[in-house]
Amino acid sequence: MKVVIDTNVIISAALGSQTCSEVILIAIKNAQIIEPNIVSVELSRFCEKLERKQQSDDKIKKIKNFFAVFLSFCVLKNPKKILNLSTDKPDNLFLSLSLEENAVYVTGDKNALAFAKENKIKATSPVDFMKKNN
Repeated sequence: MKVVIDTNVIISAALGSQTCSEVILIAIKNAQIIEPNIVSVELSRFCEKLERKQQSDDKIKKIKNFFAVFLSFCVLKNPKKILNLSTDKPDNLFLSLSLEENAVYVTGDKNALAFAKENKIKATSPVDFMKKNN
């Protein structure tokens, strides 16, 4: 099984969501995690946002470490063809890669889920992914 995990799930896991953490653990154990190259940029932007909000250095360091460990389990690649399905441009990379790789797209974004289903891309919420794969 191949899985593409949206940044909202990765960030939620880093912030302590039990469900999203479980999704990542299940994917690491049972799937190949494939992410578009932009995932690194998106995660870095999130850390920069935390720094601007003057979050504690310790918290930011833990989150950066979480992201680094997560990325070490991923294959990073860009889709050959980028579909224009969403007004959120990064979502198009995740959706396109999921379709191209025949991967399950795990996202907490209701709009991205709807775009995926409309375009016959295998997509699921973190809760449903957990239920089906636990």
